[in-house]
Amino acid sequence: MEQEKEKNKKGSLLREILDDPMLLLFLGVAVYIIFYVIWGIMEVSQVSELPAQIKQIFLTQGR
Repeated sequence: MEQEKEKNKKGSLLREILDDPMLLLFLGVAVYIIFYVIWGIMEVSQVSELPAQIKQIFLTQGR
């Protein structure tokens, strides 16, 4: 009896999520944004530093 109630609770939560189009839209956009931001942070953290000579060229060109 208790197992059936527990199954119904889990099933009802999933059913509520799938039945609400605005919640689905929000979750879809939120998951996309979270993964895209994580991917961007990983990419930026792997960028190597400019060599000193090239950095100096860029700094002196503006003068």
